[in-house]
Amino acid sequence: MKLLELYKPFHEMDVSAFSKELILILRQNKDNNKLHLMRLRRNISQTDLAFLSCVSLRTIQDYEQNRRDIRKASSLILYNLAKSLNCNIEDII
Repeated sequence: MKLLELYKPFHEMDVSAFSKELILILRQNKDNNKLHLMRLRRNISQTDLAFLSCVSLRTIQDYEQNRRDIRKASSLILYNLAKSLNCNIEDII
């Protein structure tokens, strides 16, 4: 369905312009990473997650905005985040 929605604004673009727009769209979707999505599903704010997990708010923000790679987080941080979100570690990385 999303692809069909792109037809009208992009159907007259040349291939290079279309590919640039598509890359921007994919980057925006990438920003919605697994930690972010899981937190939203649980209806927990970043501040609440920081409190529950004992992980700093700044660290959570960095993971969600892909400024830090959550796959390189310590096992304790991953465990605390997953436990606070009531999910498996695999669900957030």
